[in-house]
Amino acid sequence: MIVRKLPAVIVLAAGFAMIVLPPAFNSFTRANQAQQLLDGARPIVAPPHLQQQFLAGLQTANQTEQLLTGPGFAQLADDLGETPAQFQAQVAAQWPAIARAQQQAPAIDAATLAILTNLEHHQHDFQLADAIPVSGFPLVSSVWIIVVFGALVVAAALWLLFRPGVVPAAAITALGIVFVASAFALNLPAKTSAAHQVLASLTISPAKNAKIQAELETVNAAFGQVQTQLLPQVAQLLGTDSDTLTSQLDTAVPGLAADLSQIPSILDRFGGAIQFRENNVNNVPPVRSFPFQALMWAEIALGALVAVGGGLSVAASRPRRRARQIETSGEHAVEDVGAG
Repeated sequence: MIVRKLPAVIVLAAGFAMIVLPPAFNSFTRANQAQQLLDGARPIVAPPHLQQQFLAGLQTANQTEQLLTGPGFAQLADDLGETPAQFQAQVAAQWPAIARAQQQAPAIDAATLAILTNLEHHQHDFQLADAIPVSGFPLVSSVWIIVVFGALVVAAALWLLFRPGVVPAAAITALGIVFVASAFALNLPAKTSAAHQVLASLTISPAKNAKIQAELETVNAAFGQVQTQLLPQVAQLLGTDSDTLTSQLDTAVPGLAADLSQIPSILDRFGGAIQFRENNVNNVPPVRSFPFQALMWAEIALGALVAVGGGLSVAASRPRRRARQIETSGEHAVEDVGAG
């Protein structure tokens, strides 16, 4: 009797494990923290935002800086009757924020490009992670699905223990097969692996955030000084206004005015991305350390164990059913002989 009930006991234990594992690993909280990361990163990382708004924006900002400080400054120096070196010395003396941004521009560009390139490299991983369990459903729903499934397994195992038979055993087998098949059909192993890859690649930390914020402030200060000080003051020296000077610069340096007009929106977008990093600086470490893959494979293994336990119970139930049928047939035969 004990041996016959062993598969049902194993299934019962597997069901309880499915219920207990998620809260034991604080899965509900971690899933909500991960969802906050996904929701905040989606307008930055998901296509086409990353390519069209951030990578293209960085390229435009670099092009603007090169046009302005290269041929643009050369044209202003010529208008003022100065050499480029003399005008550059004037920039350093009168507009230090611009000079500081010039010096830091290569490093800022390289650091920003490294971050964006990393995100582009893991863009497909992000899309997979953002579809756990499926697109449009919150990440925490996958945790609830596992817990509810575990409760169904426990109920079916108790049914089998107290009312042994093929039907409850077959129900358990079906539950296990459906769980395992669904996990692979939804590509959950690959999705949890992708989530791990994305999280491992992130460089969000207080120190990193402070460095990036300082770089953005440097660029903001330089652009502000160009618009509110350099161009108006040079225009005054030339006896004109800043709008006319900007138009003349655009004639001498085609594309400069158009690029300058895009800088405020580009800086706003990057400012929003930095705010996302700041908002999630405390979410990243616990989510990054969460064992997504290990738990997923553990749940799949438990589902497989449920299917196997159910199958063994089905196999054990058939001989008993056959024996009852034979016993019943024998009783009917004896009754027939007695009646004869």
